[in-house]
Amino acid sequence: MTLALLFSLFPIFITIRNSRFVNCLSIIFAFVLFGWCCSTPDTDIYLGRYYNWDGWMMNITEPIYTYTVKFFNQLGFSYQSFFILIAFMFITCFFVLVRKLTSKVSYVTGLMLVSIFPMLITLQRSSYAFCFVFLGFYCLFFCKTTLSKVFLFAIFITIASLIHSMCVMYYIFCLFYFVNQKRIYKYVAICIIGIIIGMSMVNFLMNEFLSSLNMTKKAEMLESSAQAGNTLIRFILAILRV
Repeated sequence: MTLALLFSLFPIFITIRNSRFVNCLSIIFAFVLFGWCCSTPDTDIYLGRYYNWDGWMMNITEPIYTYTVKFFNQLGFSYQSFFILIAFMFITCFFVLVRKLTSKVSYVTGLMLVSIFPMLITLQRSSYAFCFVFLGFYCLFFCKTTLSKVFLFAIFITIASLIHSMCVMYYIFCLFYFVNQKRIYKYVAICIIGIIIGMSMVNFLMNEFLSSLNMTKKAEMLESSAQAGNTLIRFILAILRV
């Protein structure tokens, strides 16, 4: 139902670019999608971690996310309420950055929704991390001095990486302020090739990696999801989102 609604609205989002009503509709739809995306294959894992917090990965890769889960659980928030709050933070940060950079808000929102929705994963952790990614890019684009740009960007990306470790890839943007402009294209090409190769390797090595972190259930879920859908399409969409 939601997927059918998305693809029926998508042509409107990308063709009517300067309508405040369409812009608001795209943002509201994004908030509903991110705030109520709770029927995905890995939802049970997040529910179990939220209501039976056990220090999962506390000192490994994503401690900020882990402590946030513990904090809101102890405050008495339900999983769905926590999810909606994260979605509100994400959409607010997203809208502020996109509105600052372009008047075609619905166009950008529509492309973002199409690239993320078919991933068939819980959007909570990635949305939480991207709040700080957006803040980092806001500083990178609008701070006045190079030092403050890079410093604040690095801080926000570090915070995002401690929520979702994949955000560490955004450190590459810091290099653009210290590398000769003629070399940037070469580094960008290398990074794109590296991301494609890296994500292809993830397809083969993820199960072993998750098993080594005592996350066998997550590995089984990913394997089941890969059998049910087209893995190549999901990786292409992930690269598009990056």
